[in-house]
Amino acid sequence: MSKELGLQFVSAVAENNFEGLKELFTDDIVFTAATPAKTWRAIGRTETEKTLREFFPAREKISNVERVNHYLLPGRSRISYVFRGHEKEFGAFQYEHQAYYQIVDNKISHLRILCSGLYKS
Repeated sequence: MSKELGLQFVSAVAENNFEGLKELFTDDIVFTAATPAKTWRAIGRTETEKTLREFFPAREKISNVERVNHYLLPGRSRISYVFRGHEKEFGAFQYEHQAYYQIVDNKISHLRILCSGLYKS
């Protein structure tokens, strides 16, 4: 189940499917994320969805998921993925994320994302 939830998360992000993302989370999810320039934190399903809309802005169109790797760790999972896409002002880009998550009752209860930064490709 852990790997399936991770893959569903990656697919929903790539498709900008925030309603689908929201369904993967517990009501009291704890979300944190960091890029080279900013950090985010949210608690709760609604606040996390709102924050993820900012973290994954609609202006960034993902065209390809280059790579996905899943690892089981004690008490949590890690999924890494590389996205390629296009942003109107920035142009073609790619970035990599490392996402760590915990599951309670087949939902993601804690999600932490570390971003490599947006790079022109």
